[in-house]
Amino acid sequence: MTVNPSDSSWRKQAACRGMNVDIFVPEGPGNLLYLEARTVCETCPVRLPCLEFALDNCEEIGMYGGLTPRERRSLRRSTA
Repeated sequence: MTVNPSDSSWRKQAACRGMNVDIFVPEGPGNLLYLEARTVCETCPVRLPCLEFALDNCEEIGMYGGLTPRERRSLRRSTA
C-alpha cells in the first residue's frame, strides 16, 4: 500500500484509530512501557506513513510507526 504521509487521510486506516492514546504516550522512561503500543503497530497497515509523519514533523513524544522517541532519534542520526 502506498500512502502519502502528508495526506492525513492515512490515519483513517490506522490500527490504533479509536484506541486509548495512553498506551502510545506512556508516562515514565523506558521502552517496556511501549510494549502494548508496539504490538498494535506491528499489525498496522499504515505503519510506514505514520513513521514518516513522525520523522518529518520531529515528533518527540509517543509511539509512531512502531518506534519510540528514542528509536526515532537514533534513526534520524543514522540517516543524517
